[in-house]
Parts: sequence; structure tokens; C-alpha cells
Amino acid sequence: MNIRRRIFTIAAAALFTTSVYAADEIKVGVTGPYTGGSSSMGVSMRDGVRLATKEINAAGGVGGKKLVLIERDDEAKNERGVQIAQELINNEKVVATLGFINTGVALASQRFYQEAKIPVINNVATGSLITGQFPKDSANYIFRTSAADNIQAPMIVKEAVDKRGFTKVAILADSTNYGQLGREDLEKALKGELRNREADIAERLIQTHCISLGIECLENNQKEESKVYFKKTLIYGYISTNEKAYEICGNLLYSNGLIELANSFFDLV
Repeated sequence: MNIRRRIFTIAAAALFTTSVYAADEIKVGVTGPYTGGSSSMGVSMRDGVRLATKEINAAGGVGGKKLVLIERDDEAKNERGVQIAQELINNEKVVATLGFINTGVALASQRFYQEAKIPVINNVATGSLITGQFPKDSANYIFRTSAADNIQAPMIVKEAVDKRGFTKVAILADSTNYGQLGREDLEKALKGELRNREADIAERLIQTHCISLGIECLENNQKEESKVYFKKTLIYGYISTNEKAYEICGNLLYSNGLIELANSFFDLV
């Protein structure tokens, strides 16, 4: 389902509520990092939502009502995401929210939407736990359109082990929820794939609260070491959406296979 259909669907559903039906417009929240290290992903997501909304409104809106986007910059910070969720729900009275680039921000903020029974559609965040955060609730209001890490990780492992034949690999993950949940998915996939093989899993965790892939961490704190790491084969998830990756790795990103998510997964042989 494309973004225009997603927005139209949630807005149409909102017309069944009395307060929205009586209003002249339908408010939809859009939250993501429009500044800071994850801003390249946040801005592209926001611009896609803007374009889809413009097309919907030009075609007459939803049930004759115009969509109004309430945009907020969460700066890729968990605490900021929590503040925004409360503001959008309690003050702006949004019928739904689109967004979340960072898994940690999503996990910290979603409970407010779940409690308020307001749907959230995660456009980018891929942490496997995101749509399973509230297993005991009778209804789930958290949705996603991006492939979860537990879908991506086995694909990465097959690329590394089956197709490339690597027998000694390492996982590079940052200390965010995104990095650690992704690391767990990769380790699980590796154990399943390598059950009957001899292999070493060398794990290097960079203990810093950097965002996304650890690109900021490498840029600010590990520059000399990163020159060594990135000489090896990289299999990663969506480094290609983060402009910082190109500043650090240059053309290596164009020449080294598949893409993994929160972790850089590379050959040490």
C-alpha cells in the first residue's frame, strides 16, 4: 500500500468518530527527525507525506474534508518523541500519526497512542519489537510499512554465509534500541544458519548513544578505526539512506553487496 492510500485510509476511518466528522479538517501527526544525524531519512519521509497529502487534498480530500499535517521534529531523541506524542494527542487532537525513523523513539512514544487508541503507522523504523510491544492488549494500534529486522537479518546472513561463503564475521552495532534489537536478530539468524558449521561471531559494541547505524559514532569517536573496518566487505541495511555513511565510506558503499540495517556486518578474514 503506497503512502497516499495509507493516509487516505486512516483519515477515512477517522470520519466515523463524531468529533472528526463535525470538524472542517482532519489532523494527522507527522513525527520524525528533521534535524540532527537522522535528518536525511526524516526529511525524505516527511516530504513524501507532504506530497501524498497535497495530492489527496487536490482530489477533494477525504469525505470532502482537507487533511492537515501537524509536523513535529523529534530530533531522534526518545524524550522528545514522548513530548510530541502527548502534544499531538492531547493538544492537537490528531486522528493518527505517521512517522518514526528511530526504533528507540518509536518504542518510547507509542504507548501514548496505544492508550489513546489512536493509530500509528511506522514508515521507517525497523525494530522487530515495534508492532509487538503490547501483546497483552485486546487491540493493537501500532502498524508499520517497513520490513522488520527479523525479516532483514536472515537475508543478510544468507548473503554472507551461503552466497559469499564467509566463515568469520563480526557484527558492529550501536548501543541504541535499534542497534541492540538488530544485533539480537542477527545473532539469532546466524545461529540458525551456522548450526552445522564452524564459525566465529566476533561482536564489537560501540558504547555510545549514537543514532542509527553507529555512523555518528564512527565519525566522531572512531575515525581511525573506521578506516580499517570499512576496508572489509560490508553487508548492511539502509546505510545508503544516511548521507554520513558516504562521508565516511565513500565508494565502498557502492561496491560491497547487500545492505543490512542497524548493524554493519563484515568479513574479517
